Amino acid sequence: MGMGVQPSDLHRNAVLATLDASRLDRLLPHIQIDFSPIGHVAQRAGNALSHIHFPLDSVYSVLAESQHGVGIEVGTVGSEGLVGIAGHLGARNSRQTVVCWCAGDTAYLPVDEFLEETTAAGPWHDAIDRFTDYLLIQMAQNVLCTSQHSVRARLARWLLAAHDRYDCKQFSSTQESLSQMLGVQRPTISETAARMQREGLIIYRRGNIEIVDRVALRQIACECYRVVDQALTAVREAGPAG
Repeated sequence: MGMGVQPSDLHRNAVLATLDASRLDRLLPHIQIDFSPIGHVAQRAGNALSHIHFPLDSVYSVLAESQHGVGIEVGTVGSEGLVGIAGHLGARNSRQTVVCWCAGDTAYLPVDEFLEETTAAGPWHDAIDRFTDYLLIQMAQNVLCTSQHSVRARLARWLLAAHDRYDCKQFSSTQESLSQMLGVQRPTISETAARMQREGLIIYRRGNIEIVDRVALRQIACECYRVVDQALTAVREAGPAG
């Protein structure tokens, strides 16, 4: 593991970018980078944590699931953080199911090696704590959003956040995946997206979404977008030095 992985590869992730030279020397032999396709299940709720995932340009959806397998998105993780934060908090099993929805490269580190390097204070530990705080903000805001805001406002918020993650105006997401992420029925997503398309806000065809009027979407989106976006910006701007 780790063969061919260069330190410069890891700088694409905000947490890994904070590794000092000594930690990097110890961890580099254990790190592997692989391509994560859409739908890849990084962790499943209840299963043992074997690796911590650090998205380099992939994006993961954190899902809370019922005993019947019905899930709803409670958070997203991209290059600002890591998948498997429960391990940092002392858990040995995953608390949620985590699925890739934006294909890209992901770095993997065995959980035991990760835990050995998280005990000492420093920029690495601070970066993990900052991301943990950001993820908690996401989860709390998603609870509020699901219970208080309309599907139209929530979909606008999700589209804006996805646009920010992809850093492009066009991306892919099926109605089925959108309904799961927002916790609503598929026909509701279909009707809401169709209305947005008629209004000239988006173009939605065969799972491909193109944002046409971002300004209008921001006017429709609930305040949760601003809250989470500000928290994400704070994490990104903290930088390697913490």
